[in-house]
Amino acid sequence: MRLTVAALVAMLMTASALAQTPTGTILGSVKDAQGGIVPGATVTATNLGTQYSRSAVTDASGEYALRLLPVGNYMIVVTIPGFKNFTQTGILLEVGRNARVDATIELGAVSETVSVVGDSPLVDTASASLSRTVGQNEVLNLPLVNRDLYALLNVTGGVTSNENNNSLGGPEQLTTINGSGRAQMGTVNFQLDGGNNTAGLRGTGNPAPNPEAVQEFRVLTNGYSAEYGRFAAGVVDVVTKSGTNVTHGAAFEFFRNEKLSAPRWAPPGTPSAKDPLDRNQYGGAIGGPLAKDKTFFFASYSGLRQEETYYRNTAVVPTAAERAGDFSQSARKPNDPLTGQPFPGNVIPASRFDAAAKTIQDKYVPLSNLPGGFFETRSPDPVRTDEATFKVDHQLSASQSLAASYFFLTGTDTQPLTLSGNIPWVDRDFKWNQHNLNLAHTWTMSPTTINQLRGTYVRQFGARVNNPTTSLGDLNSAFKMQGDPTLPRLTVTGFFTGQTSIAGPDSGAYGSESRPPPSISTGRRVYSWTR
Repeated sequence: MRLTVAALVAMLMTASALAQTPTGTILGSVKDAQGGIVPGATVTATNLGTQYSRSAVTDASGEYALRLLPVGNYMIVVTIPGFKNFTQTGILLEVGRNARVDATIELGAVSETVSVVGDSPLVDTASASLSRTVGQNEVLNLPLVNRDLYALLNVTGGVTSNENNNSLGGPEQLTTINGSGRAQMGTVNFQLDGGNNTAGLRGTGNPAPNPEAVQEFRVLTNGYSAEYGRFAAGVVDVVTKSGTNVTHGAAFEFFRNEKLSAPRWAPPGTPSAKDPLDRNQYGGAIGGPLAKDKTFFFASYSGLRQEETYYRNTAVVPTAAERAGDFSQSARKPNDPLTGQPFPGNVIPASRFDAAAKTIQDKYVPLSNLPGGFFETRSPDPVRTDEATFKVDHQLSASQSLAASYFFLTGTDTQPLTLSGNIPWVDRDFKWNQHNLNLAHTWTMSPTTINQLRGTYVRQFGARVNNPTTSLGDLNSAFKMQGDPTLPRLTVTGFFTGQTSIAGPDSGAYGSESRPPPSISTGRRVYSWTR
């Protein structure tokens, strides 16, 4: 029995997904000028950015395959005694791509070379999956609202809806593909650098790094291999940049304010104004060699500072006389709930005031500041985020390499006037943290055998709390609040609304402030053997 279980585990490990790793494959055939197959030819793929190279030998059918290659720009060289060397450059290997390069070699001296410049055919005949890769050119140059990388999912066929939300304390990506259910039902698999990037609470997508840190990403929408598992609708696979032998850097600043905004609505007779907005999104990135042809790094930072003001000017609040119970000058006259008749002189006796209602009125219900008894409130909504990405690639030897990437995100958001409230009542405070760590060791054991070990650590936590932490029991009410203290919804029909929302939760892999969320750790072995 133990032997059977061990054999089953070994089979599952060696059958792991090649496509789940942030790599690609170069494959093809080698033939002579007459179309005859050429076995025994050496095919070498070299990454032009890092000079990382790997070789394979064509089999008896003249076929070769170089799997688990890091993404990048490659050159292929085919050599065999008695034939001219064949070289092809301009091969852009994207994440998950099967780039087919078929070489035709001619008789001649090895010192002679036939050079071809151009990418491999775009049609992938080695895989039945339907996918689209969004490259670096699109990532950096297409307009992105709020610099949100996931907005580019909209350019992929089959993506039926795509939006970002923050309802549980931290940002979550809600994407549907080909009419699938919402992402919180666990239908879309989000990955970062080959590791899991899906929230543990509802299966939504965790945030991705800023566009300056992303090399490319691929969206699989149909026909992908069974190794992805669990998620039926699709896969979103994001790959961050790596350093090369040439140092490159960038700095950016994106600024928005209210200058081009339209004025907001205002009651008749009241001047209209524009809502204040100051949004600064800034940062930089740099990558290069730590040791030429051996060790490379990439690092980036992005910060967001946004100051926005929420306005509400639809509340009608009591006058000073009405607050004292005098409705003699008011258009609407209250009736005594005990008799159903108007109060004498349309004045409510002070002895009939409810202690809790009087406290709420004096503490939370403001006086009018606009004509017609209207009240306008201005409540700031500050948003602050900081993120950092760091990646190291190291060539241990000609046959072994290491890669490590780390992504960190933290943010806060205060949402005043919860939902549809129009007087200051309850604010919602959001705070979130996210950590993604991916490690990979690749070992080329022979020209036909590659072993790769990968480990992923994800920790994501978000909390949503109501402010102030006050309940009716704190306002002279006999009502006893259960759970976290918060104010209830307060609505005076035709006048004003003090809105609230359910407090909490503390989310992210089912944690809380007192009980931190458990991390999500995964490991995977990919064993590739080409016969």
